[in-house]
Amino acid sequence: IEERLLREERLTRALAELTERQRDVVLLTCWEGFSYAETAEILGMRPGTVGAHRDKALKRLRRLLESEGPLLTPSPAARGAEGSRRVSASVL
Repeated sequence: IEERLLREERLTRALAELTERQRDVVLLTCWEGFSYAETAEILGMRPGTVGAHRDKALKRLRRLLESEGPLLTPSPAARGAEGSRRVSASVL
């Protein structure tokens, strides 16, 4: 539970670093599951603009989260034969 709370805090801090528009696009498309067309209608923009905002926001989130170290702790099954650490899930 503590690890989950730490991940949530890191993600919340990273989301706060985005512009309001980028944050809205990410929350609507990634969390709420709206399509680009639906998100565009909600936010009053074109679907292509939604995609551009989403791409830029996700790149920024990755950079912000990676700068703080791994977001996920790999399970033993995700470790390689020589003990190298591989995370089986991607960040966003």
